[in-house]
Amino acid sequence: MVFGECGDVEWCLENVSINSEGEDVMKKLQFEYKGVPLHLINRKDYKRRNAKRYRLNDTNQNVWIPNKHLNLDGTLKENENIDYVFRKAKRQMQLAGISEQTIYRF
Repeated sequence: MVFGECGDVEWCLENVSINSEGEDVMKKLQFEYKGVPLHLINRKDYKRRNAKRYRLNDTNQNVWIPNKHLNLDGTLKENENIDYVFRKAKRQMQLAGISEQTIYRF
């Protein structure tokens, strides 16, 4: 979502910020992927990076998701399969308090 195109200004002010490169970045919950809540961590160097960092389940545990799976605003593209990211991050998901049932779905 682009801030200039946002229909509900109050919602945008609460949920969208503009980073140092002028890109819109969501402040609150980005999306939930197969039961795992993800929140984009704001960083200034995403322009140079090939991935974005997401906080798991509102804890200090995080995963990096490659940009090829993401829209410009940091949300997951439609029909993208990023199971491999979570297969590599099973320990982080355990520490984030995500249920074993959810973890073993990946």
